Amino acid sequence: MVCIMLVRGTDINNQLHCTAIGAFGIIAAIIVVVQVLFPLQPLYTVGLLFGTCILHTFVIQDMEIQRRFELDVATHLAYTDSLTGVNNTHAYAEKEKLVDSRIARQASYEFGVVVFDLNDLKKINDTNGHEAGDEYIKKACRYICEIFKNSPVFRVGGDEFVAVLEGEDYRNRDELLEVFETQIEENLHCKDFVIASGLAVFRPGDDDCYRVVFERADQKMYDRKVSLKSMVH
Repeated sequence: MVCIMLVRGTDINNQLHCTAIGAFGIIAAIIVVVQVLFPLQPLYTVGLLFGTCILHTFVIQDMEIQRRFELDVATHLAYTDSLTGVNNTHAYAEKEKLVDSRIARQASYEFGVVVFDLNDLKKINDTNGHEAGDEYIKKACRYICEIFKNSPVFRVGGDEFVAVLEGEDYRNRDELLEVFETQIEENLHCKDFVIASGLAVFRPGDDDCYRVVFERADQKMYDRKVSLKSMVH
């Protein structure tokens, strides 16, 4: 994502320079016309105007675009988990505030929360090293994003993720979770990544904030975690 932003920044600068070259030609033509029509006009006045235009086009605007681009990149990095590329805890806190504000304004607001926890990460780290553990996290995260592809996914802990379901994913939540959990149960038998998950939906009239929904989903995730462990014995 950062690479894409860097390419876009380069494209913007190229467009700016092309525009500046065109503006340079137009201004030069204007100066020639002014000198022909008003030969007594002091040349330094026209030169000052010309220099100001060039300074604004080539330097000031370029610096402003670069500053905005760097700010966008910094903001992106501040809200992105460096290992997985999904949203991090800062982005999650902002999302929680946004959901709470929508609950306060819109009683009929529909959303769901899925809490995920990776099984056996500590065992993998202790047995195969943290590099293997990181690969395990990234692989599991890719699967979460693949199933809940229309929802923001957040890494909220070392082995914990949250997806906030709205729109299409919210409407298809039961089917998506069934697909997700079926694959996880198959993974138990082939020693692939195992992820416990729990889903809860906002209940207007009963729930007054995001945290209440999250806690129900979190409890369901722990119940699922126990169930998955019982399947391997």
